[in-house]
Amino acid sequence: MIFVGTLGVGKIHLAIAIGIVFARNRYSTYFISFHELITQL
Repeated sequence: MIFVGTLGVGKIHLAIAIGIVFARNRYSTYFISFHELITQL
């Protein structure tokens, strides 16, 4: 999932909330910044 938007609209908050729900249901989660994603590619 990729969240795009302006500064301060809650993208990280939403990503963390979704990650917590997935983790509670035993799914793996991975959280990185766009810069880290591009660096790893």
